[in-house]
Amino acid sequence: KGRYKENLAIIKEARLSNMSSEVLRDFHLETAILRCLNHQNIVRLYGLVEIPPPYVRIVTEYNERNITLRSHLEKYHSPLSPLHDVAATTTVASLNQKELIQHLTFAIDICRGMQYLHGIIPPITHRSLTSFSVIITPSNSCGDGGGEEGFCAKIADASLARYLEVTALDSGGKVPGEEESWRWRAPELTTDSTEIKPFFLSSDVYSFAMVMWELFSPPG
Repeated sequence: KGRYKENLAIIKEARLSNMSSEVLRDFHLETAILRCLNHQNIVRLYGLVEIPPPYVRIVTEYNERNITLRSHLEKYHSPLSPLHDVAATTTVASLNQKELIQHLTFAIDICRGMQYLHGIIPPITHRSLTSFSVIITPSNSCGDGGGEEGFCAKIADASLARYLEVTALDSGGKVPGEEESWRWRAPELTTDSTEIKPFFLSSDVYSFAMVMWELFSPPG
């Protein structure tokens, strides 16, 4: 943790999954583009800290009250349900009216963030949207957003996951490994084929739908 100019920031160390010159070039180009993003529902990327490869340190905005959406949801469901096993889902608590309004606010925030990414020319695909990559933060960091409880949702790690080892990204809580993150992926991306699979905006839409399912899944 530290500060970037006048802003509280956190430095996350990750490992690049591929060290080819082409991948490094694309990664730095992508990072330069992402630094220009400015939306109340997107976690700001301030830049990179150069360290010996294959590691990289990513500097992003931070709030000490940040938690991942997954961490927030675990008080309503047993860990990682209903995505682990629908039949075995154990609901700890159901949503009351105030909590339902807050979850609707989170859903709108996530939708606005994804609409911003997809509305850029050319569009930016997130590629790894899960409840682990959505950050719940005090509403004063989202402009005039936030629900009755004073919290809002921001999307983190947009487009960077394809360059980094999955378990290296850390947005403030547990991060899904390869065996877990596939549960949010569109079916066409989960085949056993070793071919490079094209990623479309619709693939993000599928992941978005899975996050919405987590937010509003009924008691199991």
